[in-house]
Amino acid sequence: MGETKERPILFSRPMVTAILEDRKTETRRIARLNLSVMDPRGPDGPAKEGLRAEARRAALKIADFQVGRRLWVREEHYRYGHWELIPGKTTRTGRPKWRFVADLPGVTFDPPAHFRRAMSRSDPATPAWHKRLARFMPRRMSRLSLEITAVGPERLQEIEAWDVVAEGVDDPSWHDSFDYTGRDFIDFGAAIKAFAGLWETINGPESWDANPYVYVVQFRRLES
Repeated sequence: MGETKERPILFSRPMVTAILEDRKTETRRIARLNLSVMDPRGPDGPAKEGLRAEARRAALKIADFQVGRRLWVREEHYRYGHWELIPGKTTRTGRPKWRFVADLPGVTFDPPAHFRRAMSRSDPATPAWHKRLARFMPRRMSRLSLEITAVGPERLQEIEAWDVVAEGVDDPSWHDSFDYTGRDFIDFGAAIKAFAGLWETINGPESWDANPYVYVVQFRRLES
């Protein structure tokens, strides 16, 4: 048998915390689907119902998110090192290109007492702690691995209140609207509003109102 395929996935620091605390068991990612098939407009729309269902199945077959696939989490982190020029390389704007070089092995996820948020133009060669964005995390330094247990497409605004909880949202603004004893929401709208706010901090203004198709990816955390 072949090895289980892996792919990286980015999560913000609050969402990583929620995963580590087993509060987050699903995520929504924008789906790149053929909307002319998925959601046809005009008088021939109903006749394409079967085609829409087929498109959903086809989209899932080619998606990066498939049941059984493993994900390794990229997250914001800190590394100790310095910066060096890359000989003969320039950016798109013609500026010299630099690379980060680690001076100590390993990585820390908690901010050191003193660190640089980016390369210092006046002092790039002096080793120091640097904040590194999630996209720069190599596989060997990831501390979290997940396994996809279910996946399916839906409209973003179709999210249910319990899905907000499964997304790891922990917003004090709707704590009073949740009946933990009865496991129900007194104010459904408060939970949805909290998730909409989180979505827009990640995807930009009006991204909630755009109501795109998303992949609802359910997962379990694997023991390291």
